[in-house]
Amino acid sequence: MTGIMALPAEALHTLCDIFPRVEMLARSVPGVSGIHELRAEYIGPETVRAGMHIEVQLGLPIEEADRIAEEVRQRMHRDTGYRYYVIYVDPATPEDTGPEEKTTTDPKEARPRGTHG
Repeated sequence: MTGIMALPAEALHTLCDIFPRVEMLARSVPGVSGIHELRAEYIGPETVRAGMHIEVQLGLPIEEADRIAEEVRQRMHRDTGYRYYVIYVDPATPEDTGPEEKTTTDPKEARPRGTHG
C-alpha cells in the first residue's frame, strides 16, 4: 500500500472522539456562530494538537473576538486536557448567520485574529 499509513488503534480512537467533542465545546461559547477547518493531529498518548476557525459576528470589535477565541481555547484545554489548540477567528458572513443576525456593518472592521496556546 502506497500513501497509506496505519494509525495505532489508540490514535484512531482519540481522533475520532475529539472532533465531535471539540466542535460541541467551541459552539457552546457565547459569540461563536460557526466552526470550520477543524483539524487535529495525534502526537502521542495524552498529546493532541488541534486547530479550527471560529466564526463571530461581522463587525465585532477585535478585543471581543480575541476574548471569545481565548475562551474557546481555555474551554478546550480544561474540558479535554489537551494543551495545544490554535484558534483562528473569522467574521461570519451574512450567508453564515440567521436572518436575525444579519448585519450591514462594514466588513473591513472585522479582521481575522488568532490565539495560540
